[in-house]
Amino acid sequence: YEIHERLVGSEMCIRDRGVEDYLHLVHRLLSLGRVEEALRYAEEARDWFGKDPRLLPLLDLLVAHRGNPEDHRARFGVRPNLEDYLALKSKLGREFYRERKALLRQVRDPALLARIYLLEEDWKALDRLLRSVPPEAYPALAEVLEERLPEEAKKLYREAARRLVEKGPRKAYREAARLLLRLSRLDPKEAREAALALVLAYPRRAALKEELAPLFSEKPHGPVEE
Repeated sequence: YEIHERLVGSEMCIRDRGVEDYLHLVHRLLSLGRVEEALRYAEEARDWFGKDPRLLPLLDLLVAHRGNPEDHRARFGVRPNLEDYLALKSKLGREFYRERKALLRQVRDPALLARIYLLEEDWKALDRLLRSVPPEAYPALAEVLEERLPEEAKKLYREAARRLVEKGPRKAYREAARLLLRLSRLDPKEAREAALALVLAYPRRAALKEELAPLFSEKPHGPVEE
């Protein structure tokens, strides 16, 4: 018998196989060095199960070994990412622009959208994004903008920190301090001014003063990564 018959049953219709069956089958085929068969079944799973997130290992396999537009398109549909977007743009050529809007509609991450707009220098789309993005996305968006649009990044860091301090308690103050420390990498003076403004706005919040204390040192220091 063929290995797939031993694993999932020769009587089983393809529609009745689950994603887990395909994952197991492809893993087994790879372990036996039967790469072409593994790729064929990975492609079969891709075509049957579409955007099921459990397909990611199989889609990664297809992209790594073949990298056809269909493979990149499928993986982007499951997990939008810059690598597949740029691969499709390169491999499809002019045809890419027929798909661009549909691809972008699948992206829910404002930071990823910003990366794409920056690379393509689509300033109008980036401006619309900045006007509509929810406040909780400000920190990630600011990080993306640091190099190309530092002034916009500074505004976002400052506003995100202000909103966090408004909420409280100490955990929020600590996160606000982290964002202002990132701001200090771009503009130490502005970061200190922002920290001072927050302390003055909430003079009775001792915990806030403690968390923002590093911003008032001559050389602001402290963890800035999550």
